[in-house]
Amino acid sequence: MKSFTFVRASLPAPRNMVDTLETRFTKFLTAYRKRHAAQRSPFEALALDKDFDGEVTCPDWDEPPPNSRLTEAHLAMITKRARRVVAHINARTDCAHLVDDQIKRLLPASQGMRLVPLRDAQAPDEIAGALHDEFPWLAPATDAVWQALRLSVGRGTEGVRIPPLLLVGPPGIGKTTWARKLGSLIGVPTGIIEATSEPSSFALVGTQKGWGSAASGKPLDLILRTMVANPVFVVDEIEKAGRTMSQSSGAYDMTSGLLSLLERESSQSWQCPYFQLPFDMSWISWILTANDASRLPAPLRSRVTIIDLPALTIAQVIDFTMKEGARRNLSAPSLDAAMIALQRAATCQTAPSLRTALRALERAEAMEARPMLH
Repeated sequence: MKSFTFVRASLPAPRNMVDTLETRFTKFLTAYRKRHAAQRSPFEALALDKDFDGEVTCPDWDEPPPNSRLTEAHLAMITKRARRVVAHINARTDCAHLVDDQIKRLLPASQGMRLVPLRDAQAPDEIAGALHDEFPWLAPATDAVWQALRLSVGRGTEGVRIPPLLLVGPPGIGKTTWARKLGSLIGVPTGIIEATSEPSSFALVGTQKGWGSAASGKPLDLILRTMVANPVFVVDEIEKAGRTMSQSSGAYDMTSGLLSLLERESSQSWQCPYFQLPFDMSWISWILTANDASRLPAPLRSRVTIIDLPALTIAQVIDFTMKEGARRNLSAPSLDAAMIALQRAATCQTAPSLRTALRALERAEAMEARPMLH
């Protein structure tokens, strides 16, 4: 993994940094003086350990030599040096508004964030092959990812990044499951926001101080928690996101909050409302899903590659169920029970659904785990 600058600002020193530096400097100087004293000749070492009557005493090896002990002058010098270092750090920062908890969260990221690259030149083919094997009906989306990964290898980029995609298709065809599998195959963390339950932009970009629940957004939280700056992040059913109005009549909708994050140039110095600092969010691979793209605003549609996906056929659902059942090591009777459940569901709904298949598999797993009664 390669490292790059993620926090686009110099952080202030933590409030306890003076104490930390004093402890570190004290240990260093004590060890240095002890090593220096050990290099003296035996005669000098004995002469230093004479008692008040002029008699030579046996030195106490558990105690440091007398001239390795730090005096008040040494301790004062250490304190002065520690305060000078902290003052120098704080003089270079414009982050005086941060509180201790915020500084603590950002300090590891300020040392450099990791970027996950592709394993090798064959990785695009392997990833696309695995996706197509599990989700053959999502071939247009898989092909777009394959082309992006091959381009990444050809350019020799330091980390994997897929341009923003908008997957448009009927509900229940596995768009979100496909996106999660993509992140797993690349080897990066995957996050998700359900637009139906998070209608405003707060879960996406965060909220600034002054709101009742000030917090950073979920994409930034994921990066700070995993220390990986190029995760896959999914916004599910984006067209169903609503709008939140503040008491001052300000509107906060998710689609508007996404615009600056989807644009590569603006996301390189994206301003977080919570930390009030710029971050490089340009390495996130955004996967948006929708059932109807016509309900989305034009500025959002212009920033993504729209991929239309077909509905599932019953044969594709059965094929997925058989493969997933084998992966879960289900027995033949359990798989038969899942197939019966699928056939019953097919008579009650107009279009096959991957959700139905997964529920049938979960019930089959639960049945198989049930203890046998005698």
